[in-house]
Amino acid sequence: PDTWRRLVACAILEAEKVLIDGDVWNEDLCEALPLAHPQLALAAADLSALEVAFCGALGWRLHVPASQYAAHFFSLVALAHSAAHHAGATGAFQV
Repeated sequence: PDTWRRLVACAILEAEKVLIDGDVWNEDLCEALPLAHPQLALAAADLSALEVAFCGALGWRLHVPASQYAAHFFSLVALAHSAAHHAGATGAFQV
């Protein structure tokens, strides 16, 4: 049941490492994760193994070109607008 949470946590870790391009330590994230959700308690070695598997599944391609990011971003915004419309949500959707 917590697989998706760990996957998202790993994706955030990788995004932070790419964005900051500096010292991001898995141990720091391991301390913070349980604060977000108790099921996210991970040992640093487990997070490191998950990180290797995650990056390997991506073929170690962690860079996303701006054009690809924008295309996916606007697709998600359109999907959110559509979901809000179909759910009968009121008010303006804000990004």
